[in-house]
Amino acid sequence: MLLLHVLFLAIGAAAAATSNQQPATSKLVSRDAPLLKPDRDEFYQPPRWFREQAPRNHPPQKGRPAPHRRHPRRSPGRLRIRPPTRSAGPLRPSSRRPPTSGCAPSYALQQGAEQKTHLDALLTGLQLGSINDGLKNGWYVTVPDALRPKAAFLANNLAGYATLASSSFTNISAHATSLIWGYSSGSLSGGFAAELQPKYAPELNLAEAALGGTIPDILNALLTSNKGFYAGVIATGIIGLGNKYPEIASLIESQLVPSKADALGLAKKQCLGGAIQSFQNQDIFNSTQVKEVLDANNMGHAAPSIPLLIYKAGSDETSPATDTDRLVQFYCKQKTSVEYVRVPGAEHLSLLTDGAPRPGSRADLMDLSQRDVLSLPSCRFWSDISNVANL
Repeated sequence: MLLLHVLFLAIGAAAAATSNQQPATSKLVSRDAPLLKPDRDEFYQPPRWFREQAPRNHPPQKGRPAPHRRHPRRSPGRLRIRPPTRSAGPLRPSSRRPPTSGCAPSYALQQGAEQKTHLDALLTGLQLGSINDGLKNGWYVTVPDALRPKAAFLANNLAGYATLASSSFTNISAHATSLIWGYSSGSLSGGFAAELQPKYAPELNLAEAALGGTIPDILNALLTSNKGFYAGVIATGIIGLGNKYPEIASLIESQLVPSKADALGLAKKQCLGGAIQSFQNQDIFNSTQVKEVLDANNMGHAAPSIPLLIYKAGSDETSPATDTDRLVQFYCKQKTSVEYVRVPGAEHLSLLTDGAPRPGSRADLMDLSQRDVLSLPSCRFWSDISNVANL
């Protein structure tokens, strides 16, 4: 029997813009102890001894709530939670699970997490649905806190390393086939994990990655989102990069439209859904001097050694599809096996729901028995799909 371990990369809605945000309500079963907000939970403040550890050392683990105690390895349909500072914890097929700070999955996907906006709740619900689909199909699911305790949104090298590290202490069989699925900002975490894996974690039995709503060029995405519905992504990106690169925070802030300085402070208390609602159709900034940092966090620095399924909305409002075209061309020239699906007429949010991997769908990267991903030709392109449900 094929044992599948899926690394599910949450999108920004549950992945915090700053370390003291308060996100969406989830549907996990109730727990005896009250759920502490991350800014009041010592777990989200890594001890000094951990901060001084070499990369890839196991982070401290957080105790499970009473309803989620360990279950025998053979009992399917059970939930195992191990959300450490960095990320992790495989879910037994049948429930859902979480992973880190204010809007991070380890908090945001739990029942009792404070809901900020209806959009945050909607996005979190969509993610829980995708996770649950996988669990029902018998997949083990790990949802990392890929942005780490400081919620370094758009610091994608960091997210890639954290994603790979999260799979190293799940206690899942070393023979399990691991796969990655990420959408939107999750595609950045997953894409960087795929690019970094050959050198950083070559021992992982990683078979494939599915990346949807890809954002290969961050600056281009910010400029595309400016003055549009997704302008709030700029605010969360500014804050996230500042959390990783302190010198960048002051530099970008100097480029803000002056009237938006106070609004940026508000965004520090919001998850992505709230930021989108607060900033939609607004002009966030006039120019930027951080191209070097942004370039370092763009996809396309190395060629993954595993096959990729990349799917992109033809009318994506956050990142031009042509950027993904160029990324795929780069991978193909480097001999990475890529199946690329460009969906005409689809938009960023619609493809999140209609393109999510699920049993029987074209994007079902787990169905290795029906789609021999390991023997794909170097590149396959699909652009004649008129209905995103056909994914």
